[in-house]
Amino acid sequence: MFFNLLMSFVVSNANAKCEGYVRKAASTNGKQVIQALKRTHKCDPVVAKDNFFEFMKRANDMETLSALSLAALELDPLLWEPVGLIPGKISDYSKRDALTTKLGSQCGEVENLRQFLKMSYVSMGDNDFGLWDDAYISCQDKEIDDWIIQLVENPPQKSFNDKYNSMLEIIVKKKSVNALPHLKVAAIAAAENGPYGDILRATEETVATDFGGEMPPEDKKALEDTLLAIAQKVDTQKAKDVAFQLASSGSEEKAAQLLPTIYANYYKNNSFSYAVAAVELGNCGGEKKAVIHFAEVLDKSIRWSIQNEITEPLRSSKSKLAKCDSEGDWAILQSPTPVSSGKDIKSWTAEVQEQYASKGYKVKLQKEKKITLE
Repeated sequence: MFFNLLMSFVVSNANAKCEGYVRKAASTNGKQVIQALKRTHKCDPVVAKDNFFEFMKRANDMETLSALSLAALELDPLLWEPVGLIPGKISDYSKRDALTTKLGSQCGEVENLRQFLKMSYVSMGDNDFGLWDDAYISCQDKEIDDWIIQLVENPPQKSFNDKYNSMLEIIVKKKSVNALPHLKVAAIAAAENGPYGDILRATEETVATDFGGEMPPEDKKALEDTLLAIAQKVDTQKAKDVAFQLASSGSEEKAAQLLPTIYANYYKNNSFSYAVAAVELGNCGGEKKAVIHFAEVLDKSIRWSIQNEITEPLRSSKSKLAKCDSEGDWAILQSPTPVSSGKDIKSWTAEVQEQYASKGYKVKLQKEKKITLE
């Protein structure tokens, strides 16, 4: 009993002494704050950890806060957790980014900082990890670069992962167009269950230009080659995602190269067939009428879009409502996918007919001659 009381008294005095260093830190600044942390840690590492943010409050300038963070990382892994929370304690975003950028720039000289950055991907929560992105971007060290590449090329097998998305942003900002080979590996690895869509979006961000800027030809080619390589290794639906991304980025010719893969069942004799129509509308003595001028189009050149090529020949079809008040230019429509037979054309045309009938038009169908695009 006496021994237990004696030990409690000793521990209490020891804790009081250690906590005294914390109280003294409240009246210090600059290097003295760092010394106070070191003395407290030497006295009791747990007291130093539990009171870390008291020391942080006295680190009022960027130099001191950066030095305090590095000192904590060097002292004890026990302090790595509170260091990881520092950016979230800074309300000023610019100061937060300035700190993590400054720390990251020193990663080449501080091994514990490199270990901290790698460990943080596992140990930190999603939000806190995201606040350290500038540290990874400013870190110019092969060990960290190789680690980032390894993470990116081995995506998690789930459709969305916040930390992994942060790593995608980091590698894009660090390497820009040079990140494309690694994103290609990642996309193929993620094609079945992983964050495939997020990786595809990241590929386009590698070549992003300022608003209104023009993408350098070599960057455009690198993006196109990467996306085509991905499309060759994934299933049909995901290849279609690649095709639409190519088209939206202005590479319609490259997107068209994927059509025979995407619509293999419709690809016959090196060409595609489509159902198309021009819709003639008129008001005929108070009665709304519509004539669907439909036709088959044979595209031998495999275009991403045939809209420009079919507009003039369809609109040159003989009018069937010439004596009525026209409702304007004829709308040009095409089947959303290629067709394989006249049955497909008939089915698509019936849908168009129903669409206009539901709007109150009396609809007639007019078959036009086949259009061949060389």
